[in-house]
Amino acid sequence: GSEMCIRDRYYKRNLAQKRRRTAMLNEIIRRIYESGEYAGIYANAEDTSKFMYGRIVAFDGEFFAASLVSPDGAFDGITVQDAESVVRIELDGGYSARMKKLMAGVYTEEKFDISCEDVRGSALEAAKKAGCIVSIELLGSGVSDVIGIVEDIDGGMYRIAQVNEDGSGDGISYISLDAITELGFASADERRIERLHK
Repeated sequence: GSEMCIRDRYYKRNLAQKRRRTAMLNEIIRRIYESGEYAGIYANAEDTSKFMYGRIVAFDGEFFAASLVSPDGAFDGITVQDAESVVRIELDGGYSARMKKLMAGVYTEEKFDISCEDVRGSALEAAKKAGCIVSIELLGSGVSDVIGIVEDIDGGMYRIAQVNEDGSGDGISYISLDAITELGFASADERRIERLHK
């Protein structure tokens, strides 16, 4: 009996800590979104040295969309990720100073209409409208489970014409929006597949 009580208290304490951490992180993400600042966003708990650099262009309280910058200072697509995946955000460090120099005079951000009401859904709509290849992770798998072109959207179900790495068609997938844990489009990787697909 007492073992169960201790376990329950531990679980409740951890849950409360996670809720506080999520609320604080959401507030920081919202502030960075509103300021338009570029930041290093660390969202890989498996390897906390990996990060992406860019600015948050939409945030709905659960998912954020970030416009990314490559290490060479060029636009490198849009990523949509769960805010809970963020483990650290870095502002104004040495990397940011270096990136500002690399971006000066050459960086052109591509704009996509992504809503703060529904980041995932509106990002898929934007990719569909632009005809971009999307890479989609399902259920936190850690890989791009589906790569292709959004063909149709019907009541939260997305029809994706799959495309493999060499640009060839590879069937159709139907995906529920709720199953999508991460997505990206317009990066160098997706653009390479787009060129092979045409």
